[in-house]
Amino acid sequence: MRTLIELENGEQEQANVLLCELGEQYVIHGMYDERSRTITSLQYLEIENWTREIIEKLSRKFSELKSEKQFFCSAFPKNILIPRNYFFEQNILHLMFDMQKDFFMQDQIPEWQIINSYAFPDAAHKYLSEQFPSAEFRNVFTPSLKIYNGFTAENQVAIFFNSKQFRVIIKKGGQLQLAQMYIYTSSSDVIYYLLKIFLELDLSKDDTILILSGLIEEDSALYKQLFSYFPHIHFAVPSTIKLLNSDKPHHYFTSLYNLAACVS
Repeated sequence: MRTLIELENGEQEQANVLLCELGEQYVIHGMYDERSRTITSLQYLEIENWTREIIEKLSRKFSELKSEKQFFCSAFPKNILIPRNYFFEQNILHLMFDMQKDFFMQDQIPEWQIINSYAFPDAAHKYLSEQFPSAEFRNVFTPSLKIYNGFTAENQVAIFFNSKQFRVIIKKGGQLQLAQMYIYTSSSDVIYYLLKIFLELDLSKDDTILILSGLIEEDSALYKQLFSYFPHIHFAVPSTIKLLNSDKPHHYFTSLYNLAACVS
């Protein structure tokens, strides 16, 4: 387990909510003060393998933060968005994925009239639930769909990057088309996936904006390659949620801001 980013400040004792996003190879967690709508500390960790030792170590770390509320957000890749009117089989994920080591969950997203069905690794869910019996769980796409992202363009592709994975939420004509995760090892992988998505969904590069967040910067090779293919690129706009004492770009932590806004 390796720390990529760590932000601390002197107002830690005022925060009462633990926010945590867990993915296949990373964890972002922070303490959030509901009264001031401020994230007072944050840590971004890279993880190679989800072992019981890692789960226990993280749980101890979370316990030391002495939070009153806990929200755990799954960024693991097994999920499907289902129109609410067609949601009749809770085990639909079992038809699509090997679910032997996963715990099935679902989020209601009335803003889009859909249900987000997803999996959380069973061992992690069981341990965290035992340590934090009042904790609430979400899927990472749920806050992103619930919270307005600041852009009114009818055709838009919102992309969140971590070091080895990116996820997209795509809207065409103001309608949700796709919410999916992809593994990448190079900039070319990202371009390949996006071009294929644009082709399959018949999206015009001239009429579609890209909204970037996560671990990407304007002077990076990835950004420059994206810009050579897609002319309309924006970084995610700052949230109404504040982050104290940070010199990092705001768009790094868009997903944690969305989670904080969702639970406030």
